[in-house]
Amino acid sequence: MAIKTKETRDAGKIKGEYNPPFYKGLSMKNILLISIILITMEAYAQPVMQKRPYGAYCPDGRRGVYGERFEVKDINSAREILKKFYQKNDDIRIGEISERRGFFEANIYGKDGNIIDILIIHKKTGRIRSIY
Repeated sequence: MAIKTKETRDAGKIKGEYNPPFYKGLSMKNILLISIILITMEAYAQPVMQKRPYGAYCPDGRRGVYGERFEVKDINSAREILKKFYQKNDDIRIGEISERRGFFEANIYGKDGNIIDILIIHKKTGRIRSIY
């Protein structure tokens, strides 16, 4: 195996000629065509679906857009939020709600009386998520 020196690497080049490896063999017409295709593909590409954030919010007239933060101040407002969250599901019963340092914790029972979930409601954001 021969060791390549600067003289052997530059032996086939004409002095002053600039031929980067990327453009070798491509004409300006081909480069322009590839550029137009890439720009057009980007313009017509569909937007990427964003992942849904962890947890949910209760849709309510007081709160506008999904994900808008609101403060939950007491246990009664936490119970109202959960009632609205589960209003379409008659098989669910909201049990005791306890207040913790940064959230409210609520037990959710099924129609047979067994606990099916434990939810927390963040006090500062209103975010509802399961911890069961």
